[in-house]
Amino acid sequence: FAPAPADGRLYAVLQRSDGKILTVAGSPPPPNEDPVRAVLASRRPAQALLSGGAVLEHVLPLSQTSADVTSAELRRPREVVLRAGYDRAGAEAELKARWNESLRRFLWAALLSLGVGLAGAAALAGNFTRAIKKLMQGAQDVRSGHLSAKVMTRRSDELGELSAEFNEMSRRLAELEDLKESFIAKITHDLRSPLGAVIGHAELMTMGTRGTLTPKQAESVRIIIESCRDLAELIDNILEVTKLEAGKLEFSPRSNDLRSAVDGVFALLAPKASEYGVTLDASAVPPGVAVWMDEQALRRTLTNLLSNALKFTPKDGRVSVEWAQEPGGGDRVSVRDSGIGIPADKLHTLFTKFSQIAETIHKVRYAKGTGLGLVICKEIVEGHGGSIRAESPEGGGAVFSFTLSPKPVGGLSPPPRRS
Repeated sequence: FAPAPADGRLYAVLQRSDGKILTVAGSPPPPNEDPVRAVLASRRPAQALLSGGAVLEHVLPLSQTSADVTSAELRRPREVVLRAGYDRAGAEAELKARWNESLRRFLWAALLSLGVGLAGAAALAGNFTRAIKKLMQGAQDVRSGHLSAKVMTRRSDELGELSAEFNEMSRRLAELEDLKESFIAKITHDLRSPLGAVIGHAELMTMGTRGTLTPKQAESVRIIIESCRDLAELIDNILEVTKLEAGKLEFSPRSNDLRSAVDGVFALLAPKASEYGVTLDASAVPPGVAVWMDEQALRRTLTNLLSNALKFTPKDGRVSVEWAQEPGGGDRVSVRDSGIGIPADKLHTLFTKFSQIAETIHKVRYAKGTGLGLVICKEIVEGHGGSIRAESPEGGGAVFSFTLSPKPVGGLSPPPRRS
């Protein structure tokens, strides 16, 4: 027998049928002879509880012996039994200890597996997230007008296929945008050429170079000239909006005297204001105020806003230009009129292409608008890093205000900016 543990939890005894102990390993308790006799008689294993149930003993019959056994007693196995037992409390304690150790190892293994799994999931999620963010950035670029935006990714999974499809879509959009620009440029050029000829010949007729016109003929020629100029303005607006949206109209911001620019536009619109009976007022623009903006863009923005204000202002009304300094040092330029006002639920539609408000269009003295003037203003102002908005205070009238960034430190003019 192998040596039994010193704690006495295990023991083994070879016992003869007459009760003689042949071999002992460990510290067995006093035996119970009834199971021994039963095993010897039936040749079947049995169990017995000893020491008041604290020890469980297994009694086994010997069926064979080794050939090198020298003991005469062991050569008669039918008269020998093996009694093997253990302390139940100690065994249960050891079993519990081993169970706790196994459970601890299992928990550590589970935690380690969970950590590895979480790290792998985080890496996989990060990989997918980066690809999705690239797609989102590409979509935002396309929405902001950069139709040739590409998503750079090297993947062979579904996200890679989606990125490839996105790049193909942006390429096709860029091609269509180029085709649209080419078409608009060609069609506007082809329309302006005959219009210029019509206007020129009509003006020669008003000068009497083709003979004296009757009053009725002169009125007809005037209508022809006016209609051709309206059509030419529409063509110019369409071409300008297309260039602005495509980012192909460059601005060269510099310091401009605001009062001088306002006075120049007032001089241009004075005949129309006099015809409408509307007063133009620039008293709220102090002399010497300088704004940082492209000169032509500033004049175009003021002209569009003031022209709109004149259309919606009744006789004996007033259209004024105002200036104020923003808290951050920028400039706010406002065009205020005393006209019919704008419904509050329609203010958000003013800066969309071809937008005209049905509730007010019939009240305009000159309703031949293109619906592009405010869109042009918005693109110009945003191309300078500013913003534009419209308000309609209670009591009538409207205020269109645009803000501009402050003059750069040092007054150095930056490179030309695209809209």
